[in-house]
Amino acid sequence: MRKSVKLYAPLFILSMMFWAFCSKENSTFQSKGIIIGPDYRKCACFGEKCGCCGHYVIEIDKMGHIFAELPKGPGFDLKTAKFPVNISLDWRIDPDSCAQAWGYILIDRYRVD
Repeated sequence: MRKSVKLYAPLFILSMMFWAFCSKENSTFQSKGIIIGPDYRKCACFGEKCGCCGHYVIEIDKMGHIFAELPKGPGFDLKTAKFPVNISLDWRIDPDSCAQAWGYILIDRYRVD
């Protein structure tokens, strides 16, 4: 029995070191933000095409942005959330020209803090 413990101990230590290094790398986010809540602006619609409005408001570095959805993640539901919600996130400007004019962003990854 002691031989098997001696064989598995280095493997266990190596796996714990690997886990520790990987988890630190994934815990670094680009920004911290606060999801304020839904965007209640009225949409200007022309036929079936509506302007960029609605969805959710987030504050990042004291600047307001709008986002439509969160990527699949830690089981957080915007429809039932109690706002404001602090998050850490990786994000980028939405390349759609309409979305750029209204300050829309795409959230690539997040963690509820």
